[in-house]
Amino acid sequence: MTGREIDAANQRTDAASGEVTKAHARAEAQAEQMRSAQVERDEARQLAAEAREAGAKLAGQLEATQAQNAALLAALKTDDTAGDDKPPRGGKGTRK
Repeated sequence: MTGREIDAANQRTDAASGEVTKAHARAEAQAEQMRSAQVERDEARQLAAEAREAGAKLAGQLEATQAQNAALLAALKTDDTAGDDKPPRGGKGTRK
């Protein structure tokens, strides 16, 4: 090999080495972005799980409240129909 060929080969090697360095830096930056995205994903999953749990709790409370309301309405209906011979509510009979 001549001196020119060696110099040209060295320049190509230097250029390739620079490209490898740039590619490595880009890969590291992308890896950091990936780690950040994974952390965000994990946080979002945790929040979603907490929201599902809160929703289930509220649904259970609503179901219990609806059952209580139904029982109260049934009791009121029974009170209204059972005491036809009783005086009206709120007083001791009619005024004279």
